[in-house]
Formats: sequence, C-alpha cells, structure tokens
Amino acid sequence: MIVLGVLPVMEGVIVFSSLYEEKCPFTRDYNLIKSELQNLGDYDKTCIETAFHGVNNIVLTEWGSNTACDVILITDGSTGIGPGSLKESLSTASQRPPTNAFPLPFAFPAKLHVVCVAAPNDPSLLKSKPLYQELIDISGYEGSVLLPENQLNETSVCNLFQKLAEDMYTSFRGVLKCGNLESKVILSPAPVPYTKITDFDYQTYNLSDVIDVCGFISVADVGSPMAISRHLSSSYPPALT
Repeated sequence: MIVLGVLPVMEGVIVFSSLYEEKCPFTRDYNLIKSELQNLGDYDKTCIETAFHGVNNIVLTEWGSNTACDVILITDGSTGIGPGSLKESLSTASQRPPTNAFPLPFAFPAKLHVVCVAAPNDPSLLKSKPLYQELIDISGYEGSVLLPENQLNETSVCNLFQKLAEDMYTSFRGVLKCGNLESKVILSPAPVPYTKITDFDYQTYNLSDVIDVCGFISVADVGSPMAISRHLSSSYPPALT
C-alpha cells in the first residue's frame, strides 16, 4: 500500500500488485480513508514499480509537477519474486528506453519513506532493506526506511507510525513580520534547509525564526517559477508557546 501526502494535509491511498488501484483520492476526510483501509484485500503479487508508475500518474493529474508530495510505501518487507520484482526492476533501471523508463526519480518533488511492518530480524527483510534504500537514493531526496523496534507487535507498529508522523508533520513555529505588524505563526509543512552546491563549495541555508515580508510582487511578474513551496500559515496564541 502507498499513502500520498500533500499539504495542507491531504492524503490519498493506492494499493498495488501487478496493477495499481487508487483506493482513496486526495482528501481531508480521514474517516473515508479509515473505511477504505478496512476493506483492503489480497492481490496476486508484489510489484513496487507498478505502484510508483501509479503514483506519478495520480499526482501529476491532480497536482502537476511543481507540488511537493510525501510518498509512504507501507510493506510487509517483501520485494516480489521473478519478473516485476524490485530486484529485477532495479537491475534493469539504467538500461531501459525512454518509453519504458523506471518511475524514479518521481516527476515531482517527493520524499520517499518505506515503512516495513515486519519483524526486524526477519531474514527476508534483511535482504530487502538495501533495495528499499536504493529506491530512496534514486528518488533524489532525503527519505527513510523505518522498521519496528525490537519485535513486531501492535505497540511497536504504533510507535513506528508515531515516529514517522513526528518526523514528517512537525510544524515550524516562528514570527511573521510585515511593517509594524507581527504575529506568531505556524507553518505546515515545516520549511526544509536549502543546500547550494557549487564546483568548489556548498552552503546550507536554514529559515530564520523571524520571517520579514519585504514587499509584494504581482503574480504576472512571477511568471512560471522553477520551484514553488506552499505552506499553510496560521497564527497561534502565546499560551501555546
């Protein structure tokens, strides 16, 4: 299963086998998502490449190529067997014609997280983990492979998803200033550091806790920027500090 996350907090769910199916379109209705999750069935095989083709199609159709999206692959640790398996897909990824290109990197800005709901000492998982890490490396953005701690049970799985939520959805808190006006605000998702790389050096920039609005520019003058970063901004009372 794959969960897609676009902020301000909208989620979609895809299930996959030799084909993929969009079980739940992007929505803020979490009751709808829960009801769909309770109706999942078994399918014929594990084909992760098929799922990623589906991710590209759905996100590009719904949001275009400039909107960032978190992609969460939830798996039992299996990477498939034979044709269509992840091992075979990765071994041929660099040898394909453009008409049958490997779906990673995604056609939009995306962080890929792989959540393995399997015992950490499962022998098959030990073989699968390097393949999942290779997927994250190919995606081109920082991602993660997450495993339950110690043993597989309800508590360890809940803790696993809690950690993922804290890492992905922790909001940024700061002060927004515009002239003589200022307000404490929450930005979601939190802005990520930017690293500028040159031939001989690199520099990482982090957003300050104080954001100054220096002026405004017409949308017509902006044109089509190379990148767009959308953040939900909301004020919060001092009591929440």
